[in-house]
Formats: sequence, C-alpha cells, structure tokens
Amino acid sequence: MSAALRILGLPGLTGIALLVAALALWHIEVAPRNARIQALEQRLARLPQARPLSAAAAPHAPPIDAAARLQTYYAFFQTGGTTDALATLHAIGRALDLVPARADYRFERLPDVPLSVYSVTLSVAGQYPAIRRYVDHALEQLPQASLDAVRFERRSRDQLIEARLDLSLFVLEP
Repeated sequence: MSAALRILGLPGLTGIALLVAALALWHIEVAPRNARIQALEQRLARLPQARPLSAAAAPHAPPIDAAARLQTYYAFFQTGGTTDALATLHAIGRALDLVPARADYRFERLPDVPLSVYSVTLSVAGQYPAIRRYVDHALEQLPQASLDAVRFERRSRDQLIEARLDLSLFVLEP
C-alpha cells in the first residue's frame, strides 16, 4: 500500500479524495433532487391539461374595440383649462401652510395626441412632513397630474426646508 501511495503522490491522493467527495455529494444532494423532480413531473402529468381560452370558449366577453378603449382613456383627463387644477394645488398649499414663494407655468401641446401638458414648478418652504403631505394630497386629488421631480434644500440649521416641485398636469384639448 505504501508503494502505491508513493507512486500516486500528493496529486494522486488529492484526486482520489476529490472523487470520493464528488460521489458523496452526488448521493447526498443530486440523487434526491432528481427523484423529487421525477415525482413532480409524474404529478404534473396526472393533472388535467389547461386549454387556452378562445373567443368561442368565452362568448360572454365583449369584443375589444380599440376606439372605445381610447375614448375611455381620454375621458380620464380633464377637458379644457387647468384653472381648477391650479386652484386645487394652491388650496392644498394653503391648508398645509405651504404657500408657494414662486410658481412657474409652461404650456406644451403634445404632438399626435389630443393632450396638452402644463408644466408647473412650485417653490415652497416648510417642514418635510408638510411638503410630503402636500405632494401626496396633490397627486391624490389630481389624478391627471404627475410628479416629475422634487429637489430639497436646507439653507441653514433651522427646520425649514426649501423644496422645488416639478409637476405636470395633463389636460384634454377641447
């Protein structure tokens, strides 16, 4: 035996040890998982096969009308001007003691769709929770609005935070 060990040397012994470890790993991990996979495949084969739904299988489903779906989509947006939406933004600010120090408005027509966008930039100063509630209430009460960007800045050690809110109000052209 010692002659065989001398012939194999350290590389040979390492190879034999790795072979034994691989066989042990296969019996401990791989073989049980293969058996589990086969059991699950047999169980899956016994399940009834699901058939894809077709128009004949679901006669109660209304036909899809792309024009009607598009009209439903556009009905979501407010028609005409944005005076009500802007008044809502200012009312929310007054209720939370966040009257904008500055407000910039920019109108833009979107090409190829009957929607326009009013980009609104508001500069407010206040406590962070109040600014957060302002954004939450604005998006809740104006579902046609989107929040594009928020920038917070604290100029001094006091608790007031200056925030710049960039909102977009989408309106349907009359």
